[in-house]
Amino acid sequence: MGKTNENTKLKFYSSENDVHHEKIVNIASTLLPNKQIGIFTNLKEFAVAIQKIYLDCEIIVILVRNRDELVQVLKQEANLKELSTILILPDSDSYTLHQALKLYPRYLSYIQNDYQDIFFVLEKMISKIENRIKGENSGRSNW
Repeated sequence: MGKTNENTKLKFYSSENDVHHEKIVNIASTLLPNKQIGIFTNLKEFAVAIQKIYLDCEIIVILVRNRDELVQVLKQEANLKELSTILILPDSDSYTLHQALKLYPRYLSYIQNDYQDIFFVLEKMISKIENRIKGENSGRSNW
């Protein structure tokens, strides 16, 4: 079951709890307190959670295992288009890329990578969100 709260800054979906899942969770945990990370292994629960995101103040990380799973994730296309999404794909095949780009991800990576790129992209995205929130709380806009 997915865990999330109103202070969540990152929602992570991975259908399997394996070494790839753990690497992403470890990266996220070095950048954010655990209470700010929502972890989902059930796509239906993840779909409900992303519908509740407020004004792009959260980051979505989706780890796709295969083409069938990508097809299922694509059903959330309308909910993901406007969100800051990092999409980790199973391969770099042209069909997979074509389908994945329908989600308008902010960043694409591949499951065979070492995820160091994910660390740096997440770090920058989190910083932008925190600066935006600070600006809103101080009455200034960072836009």
